[in-house]
Amino acid sequence: APSAPSPPCPRLVSPLLASPFLSPSLAPSSAGLSRTYCSAAKEEYPPGPVHSAYDTETKVLSVNLCRPSLHNAWDEELIQEVTRTFKEIPSDCKVVVFSGHGKSFSAGADLNWMQKMVNYTAEENRLDSLTVFDMVAAVRDAPVPVIGLINGAAIGGGAGLVAACDISYGLEDSVFGFTEVKLGLIPAVISPFVLEKNW
Repeated sequence: APSAPSPPCPRLVSPLLASPFLSPSLAPSSAGLSRTYCSAAKEEYPPGPVHSAYDTETKVLSVNLCRPSLHNAWDEELIQEVTRTFKEIPSDCKVVVFSGHGKSFSAGADLNWMQKMVNYTAEENRLDSLTVFDMVAAVRDAPVPVIGLINGAAIGGGAGLVAACDISYGLEDSVFGFTEVKLGLIPAVISPFVLEKNW
């Protein structure tokens, strides 16, 4: 028996963060993104905090954050994998499509991971912050355009990753915010990337 058709993908809204370095003519239509990539947030991927797949025919590298039970919050392993993936983009790649597995793009830093820093020295905290900075910088400095497909929430550091993309598309129910301020935290590490966009 034929398989049931996939449910319709939520409609994508207009580009949120257009980069001055990416011509609008190079950005795929929202309909095209919907057909090609929206299902990526609902597929099952192998274990691991990041899943990447390179299509040698289209030269498109798809990168998905894969901690859906924690809304793709960052920990040490995810940070390392995102950094490595964006620093090892295939030489013939034309574009990267960056999204999140599950209901959210990313909730930013994992609070359980952050709790480990309570007893860190000042130097350990500095080095830890630099690893986060290096991850976001790796996305921003990718040698090819990075298109963010923002499904669900992009909160705190997740919004920082959105800012690092050249251009981003959000679904109608996407949510953006720097909600860490409610916990007495400031978005210090990601601020340079957000301010570059002149929101």
